[in-house]
Amino acid sequence: MAASLVSGYPWVLVGVGILAVVLGINRTFNRKKKESDFLKALGLIGGIVTLALPILIVMSGEQLTWFSPITFLVMVALGLCLCARPLRKLPVTFIVVGIVGVGLFVLFLNLRNTEFAGATFMTVAAVFILAILAGLFLLGLYFEKSIDFFLRVLGLGPVVAITGVIATIFGLGAAI
Repeated sequence: MAASLVSGYPWVLVGVGILAVVLGINRTFNRKKKESDFLKALGLIGGIVTLALPILIVMSGEQLTWFSPITFLVMVALGLCLCARPLRKLPVTFIVVGIVGVGLFVLFLNLRNTEFAGATFMTVAAVFILAILAGLFLLGLYFEKSIDFFLRVLGLGPVVAITGVIATIFGLGAAI
């Protein structure tokens, strides 16, 4: 199933992007209490899928010509926009450390395949990554309120809709 998601990812990005546009419009014209519970649930699922698929793509090892760092950023931004309101209810520090950890994990996987990456270098890189995550965790605890504000902005209807349009364009560009 993971292989079919990786190969069909442009269409998943298009579908989740369209869902984000619809959810963004719904959030723009309705108050939080009147927002569609069905769309909120679909948005959360779409956000989780959009955040998880880049990890699957990197771990699958497939060389995808359309998968670029910009596509990766669009996927993370879309996933964060769709999950922003539910994430505000969680301790945000764990989320930020998790996302940065995924990014550093991807970097670690890319470094592993280089010629200069010996066993000693990879051990030092792993310790360095853990130190960065620990420092980020401590900073996250300190800046919790500003992170909540950032998630509040990401969860706004127009931001979700615009990010959905951008993701849909990226998905269509990769699919065609």
